[in-house]
Amino acid sequence: MDQRLAEIRLRGTRAGLLHQQAGGSAFVYDSPYLDGRAEEIGLGFDYETTEWPGGLHPFFEALVPEGPRRRRESRLADLPVQDDLGLLLAFGADLTGAVTVHPADERTTAEGGAAATMPYGDAPLPETTLASLQDTAPVTVVGGVYQPVPPGRESAYLARLPCAAVPHLPENEDLCFRIARLLLGRADLAEGGLGPVATVPGSGMVLRRVDRGRKLEPLRFETAQQILQRPRGADFTGKYDGQLEEIAGLIQQVSGVPVIDQYKLLQRLILFCLLDHADAHLGAFAFVEAERGFRLAPVTGLVNMQVYLPDGESPPFSLTIGGQRVRLDDITRDLLIEFGTAMGITDRAIQRAFNDIARKRAAVFDRIDGQAAAAPDWRHRFDTAVRTAWSRLF
Repeated sequence: MDQRLAEIRLRGTRAGLLHQQAGGSAFVYDSPYLDGRAEEIGLGFDYETTEWPGGLHPFFEALVPEGPRRRRESRLADLPVQDDLGLLLAFGADLTGAVTVHPADERTTAEGGAAATMPYGDAPLPETTLASLQDTAPVTVVGGVYQPVPPGRESAYLARLPCAAVPHLPENEDLCFRIARLLLGRADLAEGGLGPVATVPGSGMVLRRVDRGRKLEPLRFETAQQILQRPRGADFTGKYDGQLEEIAGLIQQVSGVPVIDQYKLLQRLILFCLLDHADAHLGAFAFVEAERGFRLAPVTGLVNMQVYLPDGESPPFSLTIGGQRVRLDDITRDLLIEFGTAMGITDRAIQRAFNDIARKRAAVFDRIDGQAAAAPDWRHRFDTAVRTAWSRLF
């Protein structure tokens, strides 16, 4: 079986070659790159050859988008929708983070024998999660309107578009972000909000990319799924195969300021419970390079799931806590305090984390009430869900 080769670059500098064949994949550093004392391409890598049996390494799998955007790119490149490496070879010049993927030579474009090397074959894409249903597009601003950019072109923003299967999704996320900024401040969330996207009816949720600096320079950015090397799986459920304790462990291992990021993690968990944001999986927690090493990356996704569920139902939280898969309405203040204590946060700091949020209650419900008065529809369900969660935690 012929292998496929991809050139891997970090910040534009060639680091090595990614090999994929029937038995799996391997990344091999170039000797000149190692001689220059360059950095590892990923936080889960070292300076040795990295092999992965039975498929493409999870670090690279996670660089390919899910859902409608993946389908669109597979059609544009005339590739099987599950062909991760083929899609990276076609569209890998602008990826999340500082790593890019390029054909190693003219023979490494995705053709001839590619299907036999794919671990997931021709499995259909799932349509069960928000990521599998909602289309996304890299965009730039032209004349006050966000314009999609061609694949591979640099973009400062990413737009999540309206979804027929999930009504009011951008509006739901925008309201969640507005509340989150009241509770956490702006620094812990991606910048942006609702905005018009060319050729798309209605508004999209447009956020500035947190993996790009102010001059669009690429920043190293890696999700917990990439660092922990969890395969995505044919149904893309690998990102749910994890524990909150693993996120806390990564903070200790990766963060330049672990005490601060542990506190931020606890506050985010309180926020997620208040907003009924259940989809906080391994791909939703990430680390981005900063002046003092890596930091817990700003939040880039928030949706109140209770709005879309029948009354009385509660979604399960994406990651286990204390080895248990629990529903959001079963996450109590005591459980979060226990988790914070296990992370090593002091009792005083844990109390402050709750108090800092609790004292902003009036501002939060003024925000929700103002939105509900302007458009009395799903926002009433939103209001009820947040009030119920607030009573449970405070």
